[in-house]
Amino acid sequence: MMYNPEGNDNNKEFIEIYSEENINLSNFIITDSDSNDSLTLLQYYDSVYYLITEEGFNFSDIEASVYSAGAAIGNNLNTKDSIFLYYDSTLIDNVSYEDICKDGYSLEYSNGTFYCSIYAGGTPGKANSDRNKDYSNIIINEFFPDPAGEDNAPMPDGEFIEIYNKGNNETDLAGIYLKDSSNHQIYITDTTTVGGTTIEPKSYLSVYTNEFSGFLNNEGFEEIYLYDPYGNLIDKVTYADSRESLSWSLMDDYWNYKLPSPNEENPKEEVQGESSFKILGIEDLGEDNETEFGEIIKGNFYVYKGNTSKSSIKLYIENDDKRITKITKADLPGKYTNYSLTLPIQIEPNCDQKYEDGDYYVNLGWTSLSKEEDSFKIKIDGINMDNCGKIYVERQPKKGTLTYNLVEAPATVEIDKDFTMKVELTNNDGEDHLVDVYSYVYRGSKSYSGEREANKKRILVKAGQTKGLELDNHVYNAEPGDYLSKIRIKRDDQKTEKEITQPIKVLSGNIEQSKEEAVEVKQESIELSEEDTKDRLTLLESAKTPKIIYESPSMKSTKSAIWFLLALLVIYSSIITFKALK
Repeated sequence: MMYNPEGNDNNKEFIEIYSEENINLSNFIITDSDSNDSLTLLQYYDSVYYLITEEGFNFSDIEASVYSAGAAIGNNLNTKDSIFLYYDSTLIDNVSYEDICKDGYSLEYSNGTFYCSIYAGGTPGKANSDRNKDYSNIIINEFFPDPAGEDNAPMPDGEFIEIYNKGNNETDLAGIYLKDSSNHQIYITDTTTVGGTTIEPKSYLSVYTNEFSGFLNNEGFEEIYLYDPYGNLIDKVTYADSRESLSWSLMDDYWNYKLPSPNEENPKEEVQGESSFKILGIEDLGEDNETEFGEIIKGNFYVYKGNTSKSSIKLYIENDDKRITKITKADLPGKYTNYSLTLPIQIEPNCDQKYEDGDYYVNLGWTSLSKEEDSFKIKIDGINMDNCGKIYVERQPKKGTLTYNLVEAPATVEIDKDFTMKVELTNNDGEDHLVDVYSYVYRGSKSYSGEREANKKRILVKAGQTKGLELDNHVYNAEPGDYLSKIRIKRDDQKTEKEITQPIKVLSGNIEQSKEEAVEVKQESIELSEEDTKDRLTLLESAKTPKIIYESPSMKSTKSAIWFLLALLVIYSSIITFKALK
């Protein structure tokens, strides 16, 4: 019997009749001490439950026969009243009741006595609440007072209290409620649990505060009580403090700080307070962990954030305190949390050749600290010229240097056909030097001429000597399009290679390569440092002297001066001869 619904009573009151025999209550009379109402059938359902309702009652989900008593049942069901059921002036049944239930809970008959329903709203058209449930195996197993972020966040985030069923039977915990020392109450319902209110044997069920504020204190003394639907105490626990991001967990009858584990067994591992970092690998690298200036690579890494207020990490690349990338950052909000992340890093284009090729380190650490927590070594070799456009570097040759000129190179080449590039080397030093030279065609970090050093040659250039060198090249497995060619030059007493880079177009068909199509490439004069002389390797074959298609202004000026002096000498000789003839 629902005599006092929550809120407005209209259209919500009901009386439930139970009969194991199939009966028709049409024309039965329901009455209270003030009014009589004849019953009219609204819905028939094959059930042992029969519901007497008011007009407007929502019975769409009721699996029972439903009858209407009109605008009200009697003169409305009051908090204290007597109800009579008649058929043809014969009294069938009657009951008297008093107000013993909270608003929204019905009276349910069991073993000769009326009790308040366990469920809010009662159980219209269903069996009454089970009053013989055994809650003796239900205990509080974990509670989480201080999550990172909002304590009253919507579930499955925010605060929770976990229940454990140590028995061997499943139990429906609907109607059980939790209460704190401030008399706040949270009922176990579908809106405070994930997956329903039934707990399996030897299993866990977390009850979330779900946007309710002030239930679990973060500081100071607090008590948590667990009651059955009838107000009997099932379990309780007290505590006096909390730690952000850690829950109180019951382990072997002792309460300890652990990582939260809602709806699962509490972890046995001790909580680690110290943070840890590990770079797992770098994406978009070539062979031997190699890339170029101007490329974007991605770092894969793992961070465990322990008991620290630091919340931001950084990823960058440097060598000898020279950082060659901007700092990539990420926030790690939660303490005692494992993070697996992938972040991009943009390497400086280095179009002005400010940085040397070589080994660099991807560093990972806290943003607020200067030291790195972990590093990963990579090799940066060359420049992605797509980020630079055309850049000409011109340096004046001087004593102690070795200069080089690109004499001849094709503007276009065909796939799977050989082509030649010609280089001229001039040794301005006072000592002989061995020079390694090789070339290849590439795009991005991939070489399309096979191994990059496949055509590598070592040539002896004596002091003051100029020597020419031809490099045979080939393009394999390439799609037609724009690429770059690169020539690398390294003197025997220097660690860093110098390079000539220029665009080249790869074609799929036959091309008539005329001399006019050859690219004139500005000379790059590169200084090679003067150091101790190493053992020399003498080559037996002499180099041919190629025709130079471009020279640096300094070399042109030198040759122009010589021709100018020769012209003056001729003119002067002509004048002397002319005067002598007179």
